[in-house]
Amino acid sequence: MSRKSKRLTAVIFFLCTILQFTMAASGAIKISGKVNTVQISIPPQTPPVSGVDVRFLGTQISSTSGADGSFTLQGVPEHSVSGMRFSAPGYVTSYTQYVKAGAEDMSDQAFLIFTTDIYNSRIHGGDAPAHITGKGDMLGMVTDSSGVGIQDVAIQASYLDTGLPAGTVRYFSPTFYPDDVAGTGANGYFAVYNLDPGRPVLVRGTKPGIILSWSVAAAFPDAVTLAQMKQALETADLSGVVFTESGGEETVLSGASITLPGLGVSTLSGQDGGFMLNGMVASSLTILKSEKDGYADTYIYGCAESEDMEKEEDDSDIEIFMASQEMLEDILDAANVAPQAGTGHAAIDTMTAGVEFRLYDDTGTRVDQLKIFYFSEEGNLDPLLEATEPDGTCLILNLQPGYYYAAGYKDGFEFPLAWLPVFAGGITMIDLESNTPVAGIFKDSPWEGQVPASGVFPNASGVPVLKFNLWASFSGSSALLDSLAFSVKGTGDAGTALSAARLFYDSDNNGTFDTQAGTGLVSEGLLVFDDLDIEVGQGLNNNWQLLYDFNGTALHGTTFGADLLLNRPVVSSDKATGLDITCQGDPVTGNLLTVEIPAPARPVNILPASGATGVSLSDYILGANPYSMPPGTVLPDNGEEHRSTLWQVRRADGTYQDPLVNEQVWDLFLTSFNPSQDLQPGVTYYWRVRYMNRAGTWSEWSEETWFTAVTESVPPAKPVNQSPSDQQTEVEENPTLVSSPFEAGQGGSTTHDATQWQVASIQGDYSSPVYDSGRDINNLLSISLSAGMLQFNTSYWWRVRYQDGNGAWSEWSDETSFTTEAVEPGDINGDKSVNISDVILCLRMSIGLPVTVNNIPYEPEYPGWLIQRADINGEGGANISDVILILRKSIGLDQG
Repeated sequence: MSRKSKRLTAVIFFLCTILQFTMAASGAIKISGKVNTVQISIPPQTPPVSGVDVRFLGTQISSTSGADGSFTLQGVPEHSVSGMRFSAPGYVTSYTQYVKAGAEDMSDQAFLIFTTDIYNSRIHGGDAPAHITGKGDMLGMVTDSSGVGIQDVAIQASYLDTGLPAGTVRYFSPTFYPDDVAGTGANGYFAVYNLDPGRPVLVRGTKPGIILSWSVAAAFPDAVTLAQMKQALETADLSGVVFTESGGEETVLSGASITLPGLGVSTLSGQDGGFMLNGMVASSLTILKSEKDGYADTYIYGCAESEDMEKEEDDSDIEIFMASQEMLEDILDAANVAPQAGTGHAAIDTMTAGVEFRLYDDTGTRVDQLKIFYFSEEGNLDPLLEATEPDGTCLILNLQPGYYYAAGYKDGFEFPLAWLPVFAGGITMIDLESNTPVAGIFKDSPWEGQVPASGVFPNASGVPVLKFNLWASFSGSSALLDSLAFSVKGTGDAGTALSAARLFYDSDNNGTFDTQAGTGLVSEGLLVFDDLDIEVGQGLNNNWQLLYDFNGTALHGTTFGADLLLNRPVVSSDKATGLDITCQGDPVTGNLLTVEIPAPARPVNILPASGATGVSLSDYILGANPYSMPPGTVLPDNGEEHRSTLWQVRRADGTYQDPLVNEQVWDLFLTSFNPSQDLQPGVTYYWRVRYMNRAGTWSEWSEETWFTAVTESVPPAKPVNQSPSDQQTEVEENPTLVSSPFEAGQGGSTTHDATQWQVASIQGDYSSPVYDSGRDINNLLSISLSAGMLQFNTSYWWRVRYQDGNGAWSEWSDETSFTTEAVEPGDINGDKSVNISDVILCLRMSIGLPVTVNNIPYEPEYPGWLIQRADINGEGGANISDVILILRKSIGLDQG
């Protein structure tokens, strides 16, 4: 990269990918994984957590974990530097350390979130300091290359803005309690407590004889940041040059201090501006600081590669630009911005013109109170510019120290999200290059104009969609085009609506697209043409056209199109050498095709007849005439099939904006339908219906008609409790309740729709029942209670009521009682004998471990009935004495 005059810029000098990925496309990646929590047990358990809000910091990109803890973040910009946040009720919010993503999807990653109980009792247990409100904690692990914890590693944490120690370090014992010891245990776990939010923290570990990576992470208020350090095989050296601008000319800058804060690594630039830093550990994210009297402190961040970084690809040293205080004052004057003490600035550079930059906080909320200033092509700040010029630089002034996130926006180009740590009195420099590949083969729009927008039938074939040109570079060698990927667009689904997408080119330059290059495949928003192997050169195969063949299933009014927006999907190689070359050029944008299909004929309401009365409250049918198309309609295949119906019912005093029934059905119940919504006695209702054909075109609404529901609903007969019988004893703990058959009330509905069961521990008091089924549509005449719901040797009362098809409820049955069976002391699992299983259960309870009884797990705060079974000595709990007594009893020995 060559130097640029009159601008604030710096080279991001170390780039690495910490996360593991699989190939992605379109300038965005997916991050998928699972969220687990920690249960303290032997061994520790890490069950999945559902309902966790997972967010990519600095964006609105989020997902919610499913039942198995899995989530996927879609559309994460490639090469972004950021972290992730995990939050859920009952858990302490967790953040990841900052990493630099690549151009590939991250998958199968595991992340932890801690319950507030674990956080308070374990993370802040043992010798850990108490949590200070508003501070943040960091939890980390030091591992070898295989992921196994490393013992006896000493951890140091320091703030990168001052280099001073940060927080309080503790190490975790095998039982996951923090101890005040000198290094990590065998598990490699450590914690840094009560860190200041908004200040980058560098955490490093030392152990004689090994090399360890370090972590740069952010602390967040009342939250946990997860970090990891790994054993490395080698270190890397970093060389570069510091320069500035003086008298309108660039010049090297000697005597600048180049440091890695918190690491004790520093050097000075020499007379030629050059410098060398030794001992960089591979794959370690860190921040480099340049400072000299009379110049603004300069910060850049990145990650060391595994090889010495003495040269860039263009064989030039790494360059760091430092702005003099005089230059910074001139810039502030040009921007008409007054300097503010205690603030910092940020300079963002991209090699692309027309880029608008935006600033976000960690929640993805745009920080719009500060103006972003852009530089002209000559390198001068111009307050009137709203986007980058070819110079590609912007500047954000007077930012409060802390964390921000910057992103660039331009049609047809993608930019990564950049973490932007801001330091008081300094300038944070970021090179934010476009993810669009650079030159090698050129693309552009056709000179004669693009394919115009038009209407199309859903079974049309050979429809032109997009024209574009491809040109080889002027190197004298042509390119072999391997594959193309178009961005499909429009409201229709090209993956299901197309029978084929075909690519043609003009092979003899006569103005006709006479040669087919290949057939494409639609996948994840892209139309991909692979294995093309077509030569492109100067005057050779330069003009191209994309065609669509529709299969007749596209819906009316949907639109279809394609763009060749990005350069990355143009994959080619140099014919002479076979080396891969990349593409450049502006986006090629196509127009939209619109599917046009006539609507079905307007349906007619038939049932209930208009003005009908006495309609059942729940068992009523809506019916309309058979589906048809307007006379004389000629449609493509499948265009006239009846695909869907939308039924709507409103009260006479209501509207269709808030209807009682609003049901769209597919393929079934298309001309007759039994709604699930009950009617109200004596109420008049209006209804209407419309049909949709296979092409997705809706008919007009039918002319609405009305009917009136039955005026009175007679409830069912009062049910009778049958089993257990009244006052029955020795009833098993999970009994089956049985009631009498359903009997309709005279003139009422004969349909048994639902039952409600209630069990109480106090006679006649169902205000807080032991069990209430609510409206149960499955267990109509009997229900089996779950094991553990009732206690042994206890009396209970129960009742039941029925609901008919009109929604009417019967009276409650007369309550009856039963008493559960007694259980022999020591018979913890209730299997009618005292045996070794009970001994094991009592032993686990005596030492506070979870137990499972009758397939139901119980945590150490055991229910009273379970303690009563185990407390064979009557001392009020389960202890080792009870274990011995139950053991003696299980083998037939005297318990005295």
